[in-house]
Amino acid sequence: MPSTHAISKQTRLACGAAFAVWLALVAEWSASGPLADALRWVGFTLALCASAVVAVWARRTARCVARSIVYTVLYATGWQWLLFAANALGWDELRVTLADCGLGGLFLLGLGWVVWGVEHSSRYFQSRRAAPISWPQRHAPHSFVAEAE
Repeated sequence: MPSTHAISKQTRLACGAAFAVWLALVAEWSASGPLADALRWVGFTLALCASAVVAVWARRTARCVARSIVYTVLYATGWQWLLFAANALGWDELRVTLADCGLGGLFLLGLGWVVWGVEHSSRYFQSRRAAPISWPQRHAPHSFVAEAE
């Protein structure tokens, strides 16, 4: 059973700052901004390293949902780093393949999070129900349908 040691405030702030820098770099790179490629290499690599460090921490100490969030962020930063590296090195075919496959993977991850959220909400509202519905009530036709017949 993993321990539940809390991550320190400084580490959370550093990881949050690295994530914010990563988001800014993605926005700047997609808009073909003025930054030099060397600064982009440093920024994307630092964001990837920070994500990997947090993933190692999460593997040992975090609960399932927090660990899954960390792995999702690690996927996004890793995919973006690979995409940037392929673009910077001039490997156009690999860049296009990585963009297509990575976007498909990101879509599936997002879909998984939506399914998790709907299931989690469903269980929450089901547990808040005042009185449990008995078997005959659950399978009886809706009153609106019964009136129409």
